[in-house]
Amino acid sequence: MRSLPALFVEHSVLRQRSIAGAILFASYSGFWAILPFLLERPPFEFHSEIAGLFGLVGMISATASPWLGRITDRTSPRLTLKIAIGLFVAALLILFQFYSTFWGLILGAILLDLGTQTGQISNKAKIYSLPIEPHNRLTTIYMVIFFTGGAIGSWLFAYGWRFVS
Repeated sequence: MRSLPALFVEHSVLRQRSIAGAILFASYSGFWAILPFLLERPPFEFHSEIAGLFGLVGMISATASPWLGRITDRTSPRLTLKIAIGLFVAALLILFQFYSTFWGLILGAILLDLGTQTGQISNKAKIYSLPIEPHNRLTTIYMVIFFTGGAIGSWLFAYGWRFVS
């Protein structure tokens, strides 16, 4: 555990990819944190069981993961991260423009999920290109920062919801 801060300082790739992952996961988690609030209001007025069905969107990115991994292996983690950011930007544009339509939320959620999954694959591929001895500790650092970003995103979006509702 004592070596974790030194590894974080030593590897700029780890720092960059951890921060990129945290930002992606912050937005992703924020979306899922406020989705039930959005779905309970007009024009949707859905109950929690319908909101929960949006979780099925995750199956799409789960089935795409092997394909995304092959793309990363054949090209580069840098290109895959660009694809992730592109998917993410497309998702955000759709969600900002069409948040009051059911199809807009579904398409936005699919693209957001794919973008996050693609970013995760890219980030891990780049981190695993570092020396093999500390891989478990590098993964620890990455995942702590990644999930911290998710927690902050959930909190910020839920807090911000008070001001837009």
